[in-house]
Amino acid sequence: MRLPSPAYGLALVAPLFVAHAARAADSAPPPAPSAPAPAPADPGNLFLHASFGVNVYTHAAAYNALPQQTLTPGDHPTTFEQVGVGYWVDPHIRLQLTGMLGETFSGLKPGASALTHISVIPWIVFTDGGLFGGAGPLLAPRALGIDAFNGGLFTCVGYGMKLGDAFSLALAVQMPMMFGARASVAITPALVLGYRL
Repeated sequence: MRLPSPAYGLALVAPLFVAHAARAADSAPPPAPSAPAPAPADPGNLFLHASFGVNVYTHAAAYNALPQQTLTPGDHPTTFEQVGVGYWVDPHIRLQLTGMLGETFSGLKPGASALTHISVIPWIVFTDGGLFGGAGPLLAPRALGIDAFNGGLFTCVGYGMKLGDAFSLALAVQMPMMFGARASVAITPALVLGYRL
């Protein structure tokens, strides 16, 4: 009697393994649904900021015994620092209150204070992605080294980038204009660090 070859036996058994594997696959429980990704947290409406700028141009009108002047970093290097707080009342509109100090490091009269500017700025800022621009009244009890109330208009435009979830860094150009005791206009590029919470 001749025994069947092993290949013949495998050919008979193979369909059973295939059928069993197919039935096991059909009866396997469906995979558990994956948990939905957590929604990103909504950014807060409160905004804190600080900036540092270097004045590149100021034109000041004549005032009492002072002649008309054009000031640049070459003769009157001046920096401006700002700190402030803002609140988003709309995804594209932020109300902001900013304090600004200006310091001049040379070209001053002997004994004159380096603190040449103090002001408060309530302003409105419009934002669209990284772009922003704003304006508001500038109220200065000291400007251009003169202790006399001076009022004007503060304007600013710039572009910011996110640094993580809450911080941002922006490059801005500030242009304060004074119309009170001594009329002037200035141009100041600045770096602005913001924090939203």
